[in-house]
Amino acid sequence: MKTQFFTLFFTIICLSLQAQQPCIIEGNINGIPDGTVISLMRQQGTGMKKIANDTIDNGKFKFIIHTLNNQTEALRIVSKGEGFPNTWLDVYASPGETVSIIGSDKLLRTWNIVSNIKEQQEENQYTNEGFRNLTDQRQRLQALSSDMWKKIAISDSPKEKIQMTDSIQNILYPQLDSLELLLSKEEINLMKNLPVTSIWLDHLEALSRQSVYLKGFPISEAQVLYQQLTSTQRNSQIGKKIKACLTPTKAKIGDDMPDTELSNIDGNHHRLSDYKGKYLLLDFWSRSCGHCIESLPEMEILSDMWKEKVTFIGINIDDEKSWKEFSQRKNIKWIDLNDPKGAFGLYIRYKANSTPFYVLVTPDGKITDIWYGYNKDSLSERLKQGIK
Repeated sequence: MKTQFFTLFFTIICLSLQAQQPCIIEGNINGIPDGTVISLMRQQGTGMKKIANDTIDNGKFKFIIHTLNNQTEALRIVSKGEGFPNTWLDVYASPGETVSIIGSDKLLRTWNIVSNIKEQQEENQYTNEGFRNLTDQRQRLQALSSDMWKKIAISDSPKEKIQMTDSIQNILYPQLDSLELLLSKEEINLMKNLPVTSIWLDHLEALSRQSVYLKGFPISEAQVLYQQLTSTQRNSQIGKKIKACLTPTKAKIGDDMPDTELSNIDGNHHRLSDYKGKYLLLDFWSRSCGHCIESLPEMEILSDMWKEKVTFIGINIDDEKSWKEFSQRKNIKWIDLNDPKGAFGLYIRYKANSTPFYVLVTPDGKITDIWYGYNKDSLSERLKQGIK
C-alpha cells in the first residue's frame, strides 16, 4: 500500500513539475543597437498588456515565461524604439518549449520564428516568402509614420505639425492602404486552400475588420470564406464579429446617426437619441489606446467649455469590467457609456478604423463630421470648425 501511495505521489509531483515548465523565447537579431527595448505582450480585453521587457545585448534578447493556465498561448512581440514599425510579431508560447526568433533588421513582423509548437507552424504560413516583400514595404512606411507622429508630439511649431500631419494622412496613409489591399488579397487566396482552424478564424476576423475601412477590399471573396464556417462557428463570438464586419450598415456624413442601447457606469441603459437637442461629440475610445488617454484632459476642459451647445459622449469599446475600473479611476465627468458589443457594435456601423474615433452629430441627429486620431488642441479646432 505504501509503495502504491508513493508511486502515485511521485507521479503527481512529476506531472505538476512538467506542467509548470516555463517557455523560453530567445531572439538573435542583427542590426539593432544594444539597449533597444523589446516587449512581450499578452491580450487583455480589447487591448494588450505588457508582461515582460528585455533589452538587446549583442543582438540577443530572452524571455522566460509561464503561460496562462499552462496552456499554449498567443503572445506578441513589439518595440517602440526609433525606426520600428507600429506593428507586432505573433509568437506562440507553450510550457517546456523553446522558441527561437531570428532577424536582421527592425522589421519585426517578418522575423523568422523556429518552433515545434503546431500553432506557430500554422501561423508561419501567413508570413511566408510570398508575403515578405509586401509586408516589409508596409513596415517601412509604418516606421516612418510612427517616427513622424513622435516628432509632431514634441514640435513647438504649429506650421510644422500641420505639414507633417498632412504628409502622413495624404501621402503615407494612402500608400499604406494600397499595400494593405494587396496583402489582404494575397491572404484571402492563401486561406482558400487552408483548413478552417482557430488561427484561420483569427485571420478571417482581422480581414473582416479591414473590410470596414479599406477602400476596394474584396468583401465578396471574404464572404465566400465566411461561408466555410460551420453553424457552430458562425454562432461563436468570433463568428458573430466576422459577420458584423462583413455585413455592416456603414454611416457617412449626412446620414442619420446609427443608434443602439448602451450602458452607463451604474448599469442603466441609454440610447444616443436620448441626448438629441444639442450637438453630440461621440468619442469612441479604449483604455489600451495611448492617444485616447492623452485626450482626456482636453475632453474634460472642452466638455465644460462647450456645455451649452455640445454634449460630449464617450463610447468605450472595452469589456465592461475593464471600462468600469478605468473610468472610475480617471473620474470621467462627461457622459461615459459602454457598448456591450465592443468594437463590433456602433464602432463598426460608424466605419471606425482606429481609436480615438470622433463623430460630430447635429442637434437633429445628422452626422456632420467624422475623423480619427488626436493631437493637442485638435478637438478644439475641430469643434470651432463644425459648430454653427
